[in-house]
Amino acid sequence: MQTASDNKMLHEIIAAINDIKQKICCSDTFFDSYNDVVNRIIPDINSRVEEYVADKLNTAKSTVITQVINGIDWENMRVTLLTSVKNSRPVNNRAMLWVDINMISDNDIDAFDDSDIICMYDNYDENSLKTFVRHRKAFSQYVDNYLKELVDFDMTVNNWIDKTTSLMISENVNSLVEHHYAHVVEMMGLNSKKNKKDSGSQKKSKKQSVQQPVQQQQPTDVKKTITLNGICVEMVSSQQEFIKTTVKNIINGM
Repeated sequence: MQTASDNKMLHEIIAAINDIKQKICCSDTFFDSYNDVVNRIIPDINSRVEEYVADKLNTAKSTVITQVINGIDWENMRVTLLTSVKNSRPVNNRAMLWVDINMISDNDIDAFDDSDIICMYDNYDENSLKTFVRHRKAFSQYVDNYLKELVDFDMTVNNWIDKTTSLMISENVNSLVEHHYAHVVEMMGLNSKKNKKDSGSQKKSKKQSVQQPVQQQQPTDVKKTITLNGICVEMVSSQQEFIKTTVKNIINGM
């Protein structure tokens, strides 16, 4: 998925680079354009490319999070959990298998190289015209490769968004549901045992007339965590809170 802002920024960068190619590779405009291209236009392009790459990666993560969370039927999931707990059976009747998500492509786009342009400028005279032409051809090929690299990066990130969203919804949300179900059942079992123990202690204390020394209370609020995709995830009682927080932490942590 590509936002309108991403699309506009990429097309503006491509247009600016093609404009450089047209100015530099034309002998009539080469000298008039040289200083402006090297000293102003190229630094501006490099700044915009860096901004575009960072924004594209950040937008990709937020897009996946939004699509996954919006793609869940929370009410149906809640009802299914209650039914599963009541009937003492897993929600999806499957293992809690989590499929690791591949890291988002973090290929940095190199800064736009102006070395061939400088070499063209330094060798533009009768004695080194062949050198000038050679560097002009090299620069033209470099521009084509650079533009392809930008487009490939854009497509790679868009594909990552689609594949990651699909994987999360089809596989990993189910895994989170089962992990949460197991946590709820475990907490209900512990609470049930604790209530029985407290009840037994109260009955026993009524029979005893001798006061027993007070024992130091052990901490009971130790938080349970699991590790998914290399990220430590805290278990909580709320199904929706657990799934939303886990999705955000895992995607943002990549």
